[in-house]
Amino acid sequence: MNNTLDLFKDNRNPIFFIKYFSKSPPRELPEEISFMFTMDVEIDREKNLNSIPNQIDSTLDFIDDFGKCTFFVDPVVVENVELPQMTKHEIGCHSYKHSVVGDNWWVKREDKKFEARFAIEKGTNLIKDYFNVKPVSFRAPKFSISPKIFKILEENNYSIDSSFHPHSSELFPRKISSILEIPISRIPKPEVVFRKFIPQLRFQSLMMSVLKDVGVKEFLKISEEILHYWGGKENPCLVFLAHNWEINAESINLLRNYFKELEKIVELKFIRMRDYL
Repeated sequence: MNNTLDLFKDNRNPIFFIKYFSKSPPRELPEEISFMFTMDVEIDREKNLNSIPNQIDSTLDFIDDFGKCTFFVDPVVVENVELPQMTKHEIGCHSYKHSVVGDNWWVKREDKKFEARFAIEKGTNLIKDYFNVKPVSFRAPKFSISPKIFKILEENNYSIDSSFHPHSSELFPRKISSILEIPISRIPKPEVVFRKFIPQLRFQSLMMSVLKDVGVKEFLKISEEILHYWGGKENPCLVFLAHNWEINAESINLLRNYFKELEKIVELKFIRMRDYL
């Protein structure tokens, strides 16, 4: 019953189409923005652990030319491989064993033995022990987040979450109790797509998978449209999501070209999520 209600309320449901188009029209571009390059560090679908250190090394070599970033690390990774020195950047938590902590309708809880509190607290302690730093930022696997998870994050002294689903209309950071939610950037007006003949609303978001799919020119248009909605608001930012297993020579070249073109439009300052507080 709860899953049915959640499905009905999901932002991808076409019944919300009119609501989203009542949003304020885009305004002028901001002159300067904070750019948050974030990466989920996790084991890929082929369970390939050995490639992760090289993927992180390549990311560090690339991102050091621009500034600092935020890594959301699945702590099971540091139990199995030695990661490069990353502490000048931000180390956030990505749950333990990539276990789902929320109870949203779109996720299958195959890992029920990892209860949410256990996954978050064990993951937090492993990151603290390995990196000698207490994480203050969290991103839930599969973007599965709920009010009870925010409560657990508060109890473990987290101050930032970045788990709102890319298929939602959320654009601006906002406080949820004591937690600052910083969603991945997206255009807050959707387009209708069909998946297996079922209509859904899709929100174009700043993700590596989208950049690879549409290319730099179209991705720049998506970024510019997102930035228009920031016109006149304080502390404008863009939040980008990549995964370690998406990093290779091709994706790094795409990112460099994208940043080069974006800097022609707006002044960029690359920051860690915790620097946005």
